[in-house]
Amino acid sequence: MPIIIHTSDVHLGAPLGWLGPRAAEQREELRRTLSKIVDLSIDQHADALVVAGNLFHSNNPSAATVRFVLREFSRLTTESRAHVVLLPGSHDSLDIESVYMSYRAEFGRLERVSVLGMDGLNSVAVDHAGLMIHGDPLRGQRLEGDGGTLTPNPDLAFNVAVMHSSPEEHEDESGGAILPLKLPEGKWSYHALGHRRAWHEVEGTKAPAVYPGSPELVAVEDGTQGHIARVELRASGAIVTKVRV
Repeated sequence: MPIIIHTSDVHLGAPLGWLGPRAAEQREELRRTLSKIVDLSIDQHADALVVAGNLFHSNNPSAATVRFVLREFSRLTTESRAHVVLLPGSHDSLDIESVYMSYRAEFGRLERVSVLGMDGLNSVAVDHAGLMIHGDPLRGQRLEGDGGTLTPNPDLAFNVAVMHSSPEEHEDESGGAILPLKLPEGKWSYHALGHRRAWHEVEGTKAPAVYPGSPELVAVEDGTQGHIARVELRASGAIVTKVRV
């Protein structure tokens, strides 16, 4: 059965000014945590690593931060058969100034690494696993994250919807409006959500819908940070495990 490692809201390069002199140390910890997630994906023989938005804290991270990300994803796809599927979020949205556009060629050279929304791409097939991963990225000042355009592929056993969306509409730090969560219709195996920084499981859904929260401390908030979701897709339903990283 396919295995997905789901994370979001890593916020690489965040200034973390509220930490004062410890901010630089914590920025390095964010990098180490991404490396741990790559290690876990390799150890778990994951078929996909899904990042549901805000891998980067902004669209102008340092070149060193981007090179680090490229090296880690290259390591993952070299040492495993996993696909990496990235959904731009509210901080690293896909627009003309997007980090993904600025480093389009570099991301494009990586084997089995896909940025949803780039060149019209809104789904990625993981053929060996009978899996398709779908996502419609955030764009512009109105951050369209409701998943309304997503449609599962009926010819595949497993379909995963990736969304960067808020339970309630509000303004993001960048000033854009985040639409409230609206799960797409259809037969989905799992909803990989991002935008909350703490673990949260949406209740009353046909398939599990989970915000894993930030895998490392990036803000003082109620709830639990420091986890990823390990998702095992089965015909009988997805099994979601909260894993401390």
